[in-house]
Amino acid sequence: MLDILRQAQVQATFFVVGKKVAAEPEMLRQLHAEGHALGNHTWSHKIPRAASGWSPATLASEIERTRRVVVDAAGLKPCLFRPPGGIVKGAAKVSRAAGLSMILWSVDTRDWAGPPTGKKNFATVIRKRAAAGLAEEHPVILLHDGGGDRAATIAALPGIIEDYRAHGYRFVTLDKMT
Repeated sequence: MLDILRQAQVQATFFVVGKKVAAEPEMLRQLHAEGHALGNHTWSHKIPRAASGWSPATLASEIERTRRVVVDAAGLKPCLFRPPGGIVKGAAKVSRAAGLSMILWSVDTRDWAGPPTGKKNFATVIRKRAAAGLAEEHPVILLHDGGGDRAATIAALPGIIEDYRAHGYRFVTLDKMT
């Protein structure tokens, strides 16, 4: 994924899971060195039940543990937070207290869900789903770089970049969207 972004001269925002950063701090340093923005995506990526939402103490701990490993690895404190699963109940007050702006997405490519039954070319499905944002002024496209087989996401990425550029969009990191 980084090779594709580098070749296309696109910077992205990566919401990082703390335990993954702890296991691969060099990857985080590379993301930062290449100009990508870094956001906090909790320590463990455990998704609470939507009905009950986040326990304030649990979420605060997850955010803080991730903040510490990101600071240790890259020397910067993220200012963005994306709650796993998009579960926002109970997250706003905790993320604000941690100095983080909560960011969601406007287009979910569902690359995390795996291919629909009977679909042979999942990359094409992901690219078509991403194209839904072409009708938006400032789309935020959700893609994943970890958590399973990402071959289809990687295969779809050049086409997604091409589609958006062909429609006059430019790519910015979420910390620059003001």
